[in-house]
Amino acid sequence: MYFSPVLGVVPLATGCLLALLLDDERFRSFASGLAGHIGTWAGAAAVLGVQFWIDDDWTEHAWTFGLLMPVTGVFAAVLIGGLVSVRTPVSAALSWTPVAWFGRRVSYSAYLWHPLVIALLGTFAIGWFGDVWLFAAAVVVSIGAAYAVEVPVEKLRARTREAHRLVTEDRAARSAATS
Repeated sequence: MYFSPVLGVVPLATGCLLALLLDDERFRSFASGLAGHIGTWAGAAAVLGVQFWIDDDWTEHAWTFGLLMPVTGVFAAVLIGGLVSVRTPVSAALSWTPVAWFGRRVSYSAYLWHPLVIALLGTFAIGWFGDVWLFAAAVVVSIGAAYAVEVPVEKLRARTREAHRLVTEDRAARSAATS
């Protein structure tokens, strides 16, 4: 059920809605005041509360996927909306250089690779130390994948864009010269 595209729609749609709302000047001014602070703290409390509330058999319950996951996505969007709207201790902590680097460089890779790491190594993770070891393994794999796949693709994309820009400028210059 975790990989269900239907259940992933609510958080995805919520993120899209948040992006549209944050593009609106009226909403940004509304969120830059008390609403942003409330959103940050309510969203953080809800997301952290879910982490401490669910237990080891969370995958066995339909309500987890039918209600809890989508609602957590909504609260995560509220948290993000608050974080980008006002300066709080939470936004200051998330802007700390190592945390920002992880978010910018590794988080998407971690999102993509952690299910594979859990599937391959999860049976060896016993107790809290096993969970820490499994988390560390997922982070190491994610960092490796980010630098082995994402960084080269970003460099290729930058070179391709620059080449396209130069070709466009050359065509414009040739067109202007023949006119």
